[in-house]
Amino acid sequence: MIEGIFFARFLPQRGTKVIHQSPPGCIVPEPDVDKPRLFDFEKLAEYIIPRQAFCNRYVTVCDPENKYRILGHPVCI
Repeated sequence: MIEGIFFARFLPQRGTKVIHQSPPGCIVPEPDVDKPRLFDFEKLAEYIIPRQAFCNRYVTVCDPENKYRILGHPVCI
């Protein structure tokens, strides 16, 4: 079952950031949302925005507690 969906991007001046997420607060905290995050985004950021060798292919990562699987398709532009 899908628990949340998000879009992350690497910004040269700010690093890896979650641009959009649904439901609000499921990946990174948002103001006025009192909901626990599904996983610690900072611990998995290097796999969500990976090295170029992993771009343009499906990538599956498990969170450290092995509670969630994150399926991504990183694209290098």
